Amino acid sequence: MHSTGTRLSILFTVFVFALWAPAAQAWTGMPSQANRVAVAQSERTLAIAVRAEPNSIAAKPTRSTFIGLKTSAGLFNAGLDLVDNNNAGRPYLAEQLPQLNTDTWQVFPDGRMETRYQLKPNLTWHDGARLTADDFVFAWQVYATPELGTAASGPINAMAEVLAPDDRTVVIRWSRAYPYAGVLQFGNVPEFPALPRHILNELYRQAQWDGTPSRTPPIGRLSSSAPVCIGSTAGRRVPR
Repeated sequence: MHSTGTRLSILFTVFVFALWAPAAQAWTGMPSQANRVAVAQSERTLAIAVRAEPNSIAAKPTRSTFIGLKTSAGLFNAGLDLVDNNNAGRPYLAEQLPQLNTDTWQVFPDGRMETRYQLKPNLTWHDGARLTADDFVFAWQVYATPELGTAASGPINAMAEVLAPDDRTVVIRWSRAYPYAGVLQFGNVPEFPALPRHILNELYRQAQWDGTPSRTPPIGRLSSSAPVCIGSTAGRRVPR
């Protein structure tokens, strides 16, 4: 009888402990290792449903995509600036927006302009390569190529030259007055996204610009290698 009572006492103790352990865990705020792993895995996966599969995720594709999805363009492309939910322009990859009548936004008597951006430090592409001002120079060279079909689009058609005095400085020289030069966005999609020179430069050089882009295979390859600007600043990921 004594042995049976002892066993019941032990079982009761185990039962109470089993009930108390999860409560104590919640009370102490210390999740188990399994829970921490599950949470970490769930935070790394983002599922988004869109109405159709886009042909390209580039913000400024070099061929007609027929379907334009702002969601995918915004996720996989980053510009110098952005437009927030209050419809206000804000710096994004750049540290600040150009300010009219300062060194960052000059208007010359003949109507030409110059805007200047300083990139945030530690920006990277999706493969870890550094994003530099030269990637914007390369982007302008690609977008301004008539055979690729983007040269006549804004703001490219108003840009005379894009320079990179150093790795973090982007200088845009405008052939004429362009009132939207302060925020290069349209419908919350960057109008002048960078392109990764280290990935696309060889394809661009090999392309034969014969005036018929639809018949030039390298152009299609260049377009399908959509720019994925995934950057970080100060060790934190920049939202795209």
